[in-house]
Amino acid sequence: MTNQKQNALTAIPESMRPTEADWIRYRDGAVLKCWSAALLTLNIKPTLKNKEFLEKNFPEIYASFNLRVSVILKRRITDSDLRPVSEILAKNQRNDFLSLAAISRLATELDWDGNDYFRNHLTTNKSESFSGKKISITEKENINSIEKLGIGNKRTLLRYAALIRLLCMSIENKHKFEKFCKEIFRHKKVTNQEIGLAIERTVATFAEELSADSVPYGFQQDANADEVAKAKAVVKALLG
Repeated sequence: MTNQKQNALTAIPESMRPTEADWIRYRDGAVLKCWSAALLTLNIKPTLKNKEFLEKNFPEIYASFNLRVSVILKRRITDSDLRPVSEILAKNQRNDFLSLAAISRLATELDWDGNDYFRNHLTTNKSESFSGKKISITEKENINSIEKLGIGNKRTLLRYAALIRLLCMSIENKHKFEKFCKEIFRHKKVTNQEIGLAIERTVATFAEELSADSVPYGFQQDANADEVAKAKAVVKALLG
C-alpha cells in the first residue's frame, strides 16, 4: 500500500464506516451485491452515496475499489464459490449477489489492504452456538470447513443430506417411505419437480427437528429441481 493510499484510507470519514450493527447484518445475510462486497473489503459502508463520494474525493481508493470488482468478476469464471447466488441474478454483473465468505477468502489470498478487518468482522465464534457442549477436534474442523464454503456449496450439501435422509428412510422404514412417496410422486417416471418437492419437504423436516425458526431461503421446489437437473447434466458431461 502506498503512503498516499494509506493516508487516504485513514482520512475517510467515520460516517462512511460500517457500524457493528451493520457488520452483524452483513454477516447474517451472508451475501451482498458484487460492488457492495468490494466496497466492504475497504471497510467502507456499501451505499451508492458513499461510492459516489469516494469517486469524487478519493480517486485512488475508488480505483482500488474498481480493481477489486474487476478481479472478482474475472475470478468467478474459474471459482464456483464466487459465482452469483443462482436465485438472484442481475443484468449488470456488478449487481449480482455473491457469497461474502467467498469474497473474504479471495481477499485473503490476494492480501488486499484492509482485509483483516473485513475477515474478522465476518467471523463468528462458533463455540457460542454450542454452549454447555464439549466439541471434539473433528467437530470443530467440520464446523470451520463448512463456514469456508460458499452459499451455493452449502445449499448443495444440504440437498445432498436431504437425499441421504430419503435413502435411509427407504431402507429403514419402508412403510413411512411408501407413504411419503404417495404424497410426492404421482407419475410412473419421477420428474425433477417431484424430487425438488421431496427435498423441500425433507429440508423442512430438518428445520423442525432442529427447532429452527424457519427454513433457510433457497430450498423451494423449483430451486431444488434446478439443482437436480444440473446434477444430471454433470453425469452426462463426465460419463456420457
